[in-house]
Amino acid sequence: RNDAEAEISACSGEISLLKRQQEEAETEIVSLRDRLSSLKSQQARTTTSESTLKAQLSVLKKQVDEATASAEAENSALRERISKLNEKLAAANENGTLQSTRLSNLTADNTRLELELGEATRRVEEEKTMTSRLRSSLADANSKVSDVTGDT
Repeated sequence: RNDAEAEISACSGEISLLKRQQEEAETEIVSLRDRLSSLKSQQARTTTSESTLKAQLSVLKKQVDEATASAEAENSALRERISKLNEKLAAANENGTLQSTRLSNLTADNTRLELELGEATRRVEEEKTMTSRLRSSLADANSKVSDVTGDT
């Protein structure tokens, strides 16, 4: 009977130990379930964040592509304008060269005409001097004729 009581007591102790272990295991299971639920929730948020980031990245890529295309189009238009302006500049330079040549020719003509004017002015002065001398000679001659004819 003592052996049976001792065995019952040992079994009761073992049962108590197993019950405590079972309670600890159940507590750990509840804790692990809570942790699993938390991880699933975190995974769902991460997946949502990842999806949101992918969508944002897609939008940003589209914006970059559009901005690049727009910049390339603007760059092309600017190159075309620069090309046209360079053509106008070349034409203006050519026209400027022609105008410069014309100006040089006109300056040469003007110089020649100034020389001719100077020569003509000199001849006019000589003619004036000669005319003055002739008038003076004519007056002297008229005076001598008057002296000879007696006219006053």
